[in-house]
Amino acid sequence: MKDRLILFVVLALVVVCSFIAMGATIVGNVEIKENQTTEGGLVGPISGMQIVSADLYPGEGIDTFVDVANTLGDTATLRANITGNVADFIKIKNPVIKLNPGERSNVNLTIHVPYDTVSGIYSGVLSLRLDDKSVNIPANVRVLQPTEPLLSIDVKILTDKISPGKKLPVQVTIYNPHKIERSTTLTLQLLDPLSKDVLNETRAYPFIDQTRTLTENLDIPKDITVSRIEGDKYLVRAALTYEESTNRTKEIESIGEITVGVSIWRFKIFGIPLWAVPIIFLFIACAILGYVLYKRSQAQKKRYLAGIDFMSLPKAGSRSAFIGKISESGIRAFIELDRLMGHCLIAGSTGCGKTVAAQDIVEEALLNDAAVLVFDPTVQWTGFLRPNRERGMFALYPKFEMKKKDARGFNGGIKIITPPIREFDVKKYMNPGEITIFCLNRLDPEQIEELIVEVILSVFRATLDESTKLKTLIVFDEVHRLLPKFGGTGRGLTQLERGVREFRKWGVGLILISQVLSDYPKDVEANVATEIQMRTRYEGDLNRIKMKYGEDVMRSVVKAQVGTGMFQNSQYNHGRPYFVTFRPLLHHPRRLSDKELETYEKYDIRIESLKNLLEDAKKAGLDVFDLELEVDLALSNLKKGSFDIVDMYLESLEPRIRKLAQEGKEDGYSRS
Repeated sequence: MKDRLILFVVLALVVVCSFIAMGATIVGNVEIKENQTTEGGLVGPISGMQIVSADLYPGEGIDTFVDVANTLGDTATLRANITGNVADFIKIKNPVIKLNPGERSNVNLTIHVPYDTVSGIYSGVLSLRLDDKSVNIPANVRVLQPTEPLLSIDVKILTDKISPGKKLPVQVTIYNPHKIERSTTLTLQLLDPLSKDVLNETRAYPFIDQTRTLTENLDIPKDITVSRIEGDKYLVRAALTYEESTNRTKEIESIGEITVGVSIWRFKIFGIPLWAVPIIFLFIACAILGYVLYKRSQAQKKRYLAGIDFMSLPKAGSRSAFIGKISESGIRAFIELDRLMGHCLIAGSTGCGKTVAAQDIVEEALLNDAAVLVFDPTVQWTGFLRPNRERGMFALYPKFEMKKKDARGFNGGIKIITPPIREFDVKKYMNPGEITIFCLNRLDPEQIEELIVEVILSVFRATLDESTKLKTLIVFDEVHRLLPKFGGTGRGLTQLERGVREFRKWGVGLILISQVLSDYPKDVEANVATEIQMRTRYEGDLNRIKMKYGEDVMRSVVKAQVGTGMFQNSQYNHGRPYFVTFRPLLHHPRRLSDKELETYEKYDIRIESLKNLLEDAKKAGLDVFDLELEVDLALSNLKKGSFDIVDMYLESLEPRIRKLAQEGKEDGYSRS
């Protein structure tokens, strides 16, 4: 039994030794090849992978490493760990290392002893595990008993205050109580008290064999920062480096303080001499006072107090209409033409510029190939066919970056509407880029309302294609005449409500020009996207503006100059109103004279009659192509107001066309 026990113990020892040998083979050779000390610490002898040890004084430290290798056939992961009370001093920088077969690497160690560590020996184990195999290496740190330094140092600043660019006298006393002989390095440094950055330094190399007192000069930089009148504090550091008896390099230091300042008249604040500061402040105070007084004066003069977010306003673009400038800003004002499919309501008292505002929009619509139909009870729109010739209008062009050559008339026609009201064919006048002005001055209010009803109904009858772009703009001027208080029956308002709800899907927009807004039915207001309110004193409209947009906007409307109006669209300026000064017109602002209108009507009737005869002849199968071209030329010259040329065409055309019509009758054709 005893022999078996002895045999078991021997076998166990063999197994343990084999395991240790295998671990060494797997982990590979472990050795410390290099020691780097921070305070002159020493690493004790290391034999193979038996032990890691170091002798250090409190405050000292070293960086070292353990060389490991993977002798396995597969990639493996090495994990290092330190245990025992020595773990407080030894830190593993890379505790996990992935090693390929045959690869070598270093387990990097930092050994540091804190200043307050008690002297003694601290032990533990450095464990290295490669997958499931491991080896333990003893680790010891001996903390040595601190000793008194051989030398000591004291620094004394020989002045209380110094100016930039001067030499600072510094007295340094090196105490050598044991009268040992040492070669030393004395470094004087000027330090920033917060960052401890070295601003300047000087060195000396005194040989010490007894206590000595030295006086050295330290240059103060010319560009050193002085931020306070009383001066700024800086540190003067004296550091003495020498070798101790253990061949360790020792550094001792002493710190002093110096005030760096300048004369009060030379003192600078942000680079400005102090003597100039009162003058500058006086200038700034006067400037601020002047600015405040100026702004107060401007505020008193300012008419338009609505806040504007310019980034939210429409910008110039292919489908944007230039209508003027943002009031009191000089910034160009635009409206997106396709927003007009949501309709526009323009209101204001007589002479405030509401017709010009509407005509600016119409001009831009025509320039973008929209068809425009204007129903004009006052014949004010008939000047559209002629270019502007008014000096007063030209005088405004430069303020809007417009040129005289920009003036132009627009292609279109004038129709004098007389009773009775006939069926209206809106498609006949939906010609891109053309304006047709229907003069309603010969109709009474009831007939005007009847015509408006017929026009709106004709749009519904026209079965137009749906569109996402503005194709046609219909302008109803003096539309307040539809209100009951102005003699309207209500039929016109009913059809307007239908129009503002339905027309947009066909690319048809309405511009309603009126003297008042507040008396319109809510359904009309709710379906109109753009509101332009020119100057007014109508109490109903002012109360509505005050309730909806505030008292400042209301006051601005009351004070608005001619040609300036409040502009509101929910898509612009976050829905808040702002003020626009509308640009001058491109066409002639004056209406055609009664004589010109009579002449225009006479020729228009004659041309219309010839066109009817040609239409009948065409139905009879006759060739009328050349005659149609000549009639179109006559009509074109009529639109330009070239009455003499129109007369020449008609004198030639009328006999030929009437003869052609007679021939058609003789062939058995009669006009239906």
